[in-house]
Amino acid sequence: PEVSFKTRNNFYPHIRFKMEGEHQYINACVAINLAEILHKDFGFPISQYEIIDGLQKTKHKGRLEWYFEDESRFL
Repeated sequence: PEVSFKTRNNFYPHIRFKMEGEHQYINACVAINLAEILHKDFGFPISQYEIIDGLQKTKHKGRLEWYFEDESRFL
């Protein structure tokens, strides 16, 4: 699905988020806020583009992943 995230410092619109499960939105929020803190408070070179790119590329194989075989669909 396509989702947007908003923090105190930034807005991350139209993220193509591939992680399954409602709890993954909370995990993504934690990751975004942590990346922003690491950048702002500790000088880590993490850009907004890199945060968005990381969220869109993240996969967690084997955990709430759709699997298709013939005409069957498994979660």
